Amino acid sequence: MVKNSFDKAWDFVWRELFCEQTNTFYDYKSSRDADGLYRHLPNSKEILASIPNPCSWNTGMEDGGIMAGLMLEIIAYRYQATKDKRLQDYAKKVIDGLKLLTSVSGIRGFLARNVLLQNGKHYCYSDSSRDQYTHVIYGAHKYMETALCTNEERAFLSDMLVAFAEYAEKCVTEENGYRLLRTDGGKGFVSCMLKHISPHEQLRLPMFYISAWKVSGDKHWLDKYHEVRDETLEKSFDLKTKYWEQNFCLGQMQDSVRLCYDLETDEHYKKQYEKLAKQVAEFTEDDALRKIAEHAEKTGRKFDALGMEWRKKPMTYLYFWGAPLDGLGYYMPEDNKDYKEDMWNLQSFGVNLSIQLLCPNRKPKTESIELLMRIVNCVDFDNHATRAVFYILSAYWNLQAQCY
Repeated sequence: MVKNSFDKAWDFVWRELFCEQTNTFYDYKSSRDADGLYRHLPNSKEILASIPNPCSWNTGMEDGGIMAGLMLEIIAYRYQATKDKRLQDYAKKVIDGLKLLTSVSGIRGFLARNVLLQNGKHYCYSDSSRDQYTHVIYGAHKYMETALCTNEERAFLSDMLVAFAEYAEKCVTEENGYRLLRTDGGKGFVSCMLKHISPHEQLRLPMFYISAWKVSGDKHWLDKYHEVRDETLEKSFDLKTKYWEQNFCLGQMQDSVRLCYDLETDEHYKKQYEKLAKQVAEFTEDDALRKIAEHAEKTGRKFDALGMEWRKKPMTYLYFWGAPLDGLGYYMPEDNKDYKEDMWNLQSFGVNLSIQLLCPNRKPKTESIELLMRIVNCVDFDNHATRAVFYILSAYWNLQAQCY
């Protein structure tokens, strides 16, 4: 049977980015050799010393949580469209990975970005991010809605979501700058959950709490959700101009909006979430993405650039507005230009369509769908190297699920 481009994309992430030893996905390949997924990863000494930074940015083990959440979402959509029970085998692997990501630190509720297995021991960096949690929470709920989810898996995922809420309740205080904490007790750099955050980040904390209430039935979490709902929802509507660099910010926002919409029981607030989702969906990027697609088709661009070994990358000093209370940031290895363009360009097509698909009672623009189909046919999945493919698959299978 001839495989279409999306089947090739699915094969790519499981063949090239998934690690059987940890049951997690790693970020990129730095060579076409068999060890191209691993040779650039930090070693245990670097991880323990937070080198190059506590977030493990651009090291190859930055977004294991995000990819796990996305894959659970993809599996849920694909099952909805195909009813293929073999997908449960893939889900089991992802959930086994999540068991490791949520236990490796020894801190209940802490979600590691990824895990290194070295000399029989597991290691993780000390800093997570609200982005990792956002994708895992949303993906877990989508998967639990399917008939694929076993009782054992549901029990684990439910406990995991409650643990996330417990961790948030413990950490997100004025004393901690309203942040989730690192494993060493320091304030997370990209884990602020309240007050000093941008509109696209406002609903992440409500997402934690309403999620825990849904799976536990514990009114405590519903009360915590109600405590922050009005303030965070109002501030979310301040999203009026494009102030972000990449559209993944809006994609994560739409995850939080959609989950709150789905789980909210008050019709007034459901309508507010729907209105907000439609506002987010207006920030589509068809014009910019059309130019990328046209250029790729004209030049024969294959999206086949390799990532670099991070120790050889130049360092950039990264500071986020409102993030570090002490005025400091983190040093981050800077990706090579070709790889960075491949990743961000390709990812944007998937996120652009997903933002629209997640909007209640709104059909995605035909052009956004056509652009996704056009760009995926340009990609050489035999030689691709980036995690952007997860976003392509999420959009595609969500679209297929809504068509059935």
